[in-house]
Amino acid sequence: MIEIKNAPSIPALHFRHFQGDSDYAQMAVVLTASEVADNLERNVSAEDLANAYQRLENCDPFKDIIIAEVSGRIVGYARGWWETDINSGHIYHHNGFLIPEWRRKKIGHAMLLWMESHLSELANSHLGNTRHFQANVTQFQEGTAIMLQRAGYQPIRYIYEMVCPTLNDIVEFTLPDGLEIRPVTPEQYQAIWKSVDETGKEEWGYTETTEDDYQEWLILQRKVG
Repeated sequence: MIEIKNAPSIPALHFRHFQGDSDYAQMAVVLTASEVADNLERNVSAEDLANAYQRLENCDPFKDIIIAEVSGRIVGYARGWWETDINSGHIYHHNGFLIPEWRRKKIGHAMLLWMESHLSELANSHLGNTRHFQANVTQFQEGTAIMLQRAGYQPIRYIYEMVCPTLNDIVEFTLPDGLEIRPVTPEQYQAIWKSVDETGKEEWGYTETTEDDYQEWLILQRKVG
């Protein structure tokens, strides 16, 4: 059980830590319902979550997740994790999901307060002076955006998704002399990986890549290639 000061007075509401495999099914229901309500096309299963949680980095789900339950049913949860950005220092991320009918009852705010406190304790164990909380919202998550702004968050980056309604009338451009488009061969993978990593060093949120990152990238190339 997690005790939260000034938690909303909702009968049978309590907060707790993640308990393992037995939580995946209900968490998947919460995540899917939350994303659909926020106009995001996503349908997540318990197996999807279990697979994803096997590959978490800088996140211990048994410590870094808070779950909201009402009468034994999970209605929301939030997860936190951290990363080191070579440009911005330590970034402490968090996201939350809440079933629509349980929104605007201060449950999300209670989870936010706990997560900030928990991540602050974690930050105290890390070296370095530059530390930031970070959360992402879409234009459809108006309630979440208001909650974060009231908590002192400020927008610092915007991402736009551009959609072309049709593939008709796409202009064909002639490549400059000396350039050609051809299939990639496996012996070129390493050079491509290095070039992608090098060009990404100045991008937002860049972290040093590892051999494991490269191997995962290789698996992806083999699947799509």
